[in-house]
Amino acid sequence: PMSYEIRGLREDELEEHAELIHKSYEEFITQGRGFLAAPDWWLNNIRRDPFYRPEQTRVLLVDGHMVASVSNYERPMYCAGRVAKVGAIGSVATHPDHRRKGYAREVLAESLRWMRSTGFDFSFLFGNYQVYGRSGWSLFTALEIAAQVRAPHDACGLRVRPAQFPQDISVLLSLYDQFNVTMTGPFARPWEYWEKRVTGGYFHDRSVEFR
Repeated sequence: PMSYEIRGLREDELEEHAELIHKSYEEFITQGRGFLAAPDWWLNNIRRDPFYRPEQTRVLLVDGHMVASVSNYERPMYCAGRVAKVGAIGSVATHPDHRRKGYAREVLAESLRWMRSTGFDFSFLFGNYQVYGRSGWSLFTALEIAAQVRAPHDACGLRVRPAQFPQDISVLLSLYDQFNVTMTGPFARPWEYWEKRVTGGYFHDRSVEFR
């Protein structure tokens, strides 16, 4: 009989899981998501995530082989003056040789049970409602606003420069918290976030500016 198991990822399985992610996402490379072509993109991502632990990734194994997985990325979120423990579900993957067997749905269900048992307040994902709605997910309407704020032309004593790391982390952290702490929805970003996620190269092709 076939052996079947769902459990948390182990530290010594990170590279094996990165290979599963790469194989599962190869088809998206031709859809304008070229970063997926790098076999180690998932590993690089979690190494810059200050909240990540291997057990947050739930894997399904068939006869000892990793064939499907879901990662539950912990994201502390400001909620009206408090901080909620939120699970951002991502990196949903099924090896191409094992699709259409319901494996991803089973790992998603186990992920929800695991998050409830470990104290997550709620979870969310970005995806096709036609796909995830069958697993019990509800559609939440989101409003996205992008703004470009510039200093007035007659402002005195103001200048714009790229942020410098790590010496500007304290200032960025303070400004971010002052703006977001009373809101509901923004992620809480401690020192470790700025140090690993920003200084660590996640935004290596962008500049953060002071105004």
